[in-house]
Amino acid sequence: MKKLLNISSETYGRVAVVLVTVLFSITAGCGRSKPSHFYTLREVLPEATAVADAKNGAIGEEIVLGVGPVSVPGYMDRTKIVKRINTAEVGLSEYYRWAEPTLDKIEYILQENLAKLCVLAEVRKYTFRTSSSLTHYVRVDITEFIAETDDNVVLNARYTIFPIDEKEKPVRKTVSLKKGVKSGDYNDIVFAMSSLLGELSVDIGESVKLLK
Repeated sequence: MKKLLNISSETYGRVAVVLVTVLFSITAGCGRSKPSHFYTLREVLPEATAVADAKNGAIGEEIVLGVGPVSVPGYMDRTKIVKRINTAEVGLSEYYRWAEPTLDKIEYILQENLAKLCVLAEVRKYTFRTSSSLTHYVRVDITEFIAETDDNVVLNARYTIFPIDEKEKPVRKTVSLKKGVKSGDYNDIVFAMSSLLGELSVDIGESVKLLK
């Protein structure tokens, strides 16, 4: 009986060691999560447009343009990048995120793009304090800006160019833009989004050129 008890204790000891090893492996595995990737929008302009504008010389040099306010859909006002899953559903990317607030970045990109497209006296963020030094300001409302299920990124927006002089009429326009994405890779998606902001900037710049 004593021998059987000794064998039983030894067996229990081995089982305990195995269980501890398994539990440690599971705990260690749970502790290793998938790394997050962070992305940022940037200034991307159609090369041909930029070159053409440079050759045409100064455009709108008597206009001082304020950019803002700018609005984006609620689903963009978050750190996780959003993709459309179907007509009514969107998905949040757990490991693919924006490195900075998208609204601030979009407003900055529009400012920089317009400064390159139109040789203006100055392009600045529109605020109540700066309004007295402007001739016009452009309000941009982005109503949709997302990667769709058909390998396209879409940007739908409305913009209005308001004159500081109330005698002039505002210029209003709706823009719908689309750009194909070669793959579902987030680098391609973010680049396509940056390119669409460039195309939106070009459209606004063309409207600015027509101002008197």
